Amino acid sequence: MSRLIDDIKQQKWAIISVIAYLLIMKVFFHNLCPIVLITGYPCAACGMTRAALALLRLDFQEALYYHAFIFPLAVMAIYLFIKRYLKKERIGKGVVYIFIIMVVLSLIYYIYRMYRYFPGEPPMSFYYQNILGNSLG
Repeated sequence: MSRLIDDIKQQKWAIISVIAYLLIMKVFFHNLCPIVLITGYPCAACGMTRAALALLRLDFQEALYYHAFIFPLAVMAIYLFIKRYLKKERIGKGVVYIFIIMVVLSLIYYIYRMYRYFPGEPPMSFYYQNILGNSLG
């Protein structure tokens, strides 16, 4: 537990910045994704927040609907938590390669979702109140 508290203390400004960003985006723009807000198009991670919330409720079908990559991401997060905080081991550089593979696969999945589902139901829908669309007239 002390390692977790130390990590939180070391990253406090990053944590505060993320919380401030989320609050500002939600309160003032009613949208958390800057890509959607600016362009109107969904990003590769669109649906990830809703998928994570569904996963926390153990609603696996809804989580899969919003973003299938929540499952490998959750497995990775659990693995890293166990390794760092329960086993008290260092996290090796091999994790970077796993993340790179996950990013590449998620981009392929994004292309598939754009081809198959866009424009459709959220999260693969177009946001008409985007900044570019409204500023270009």
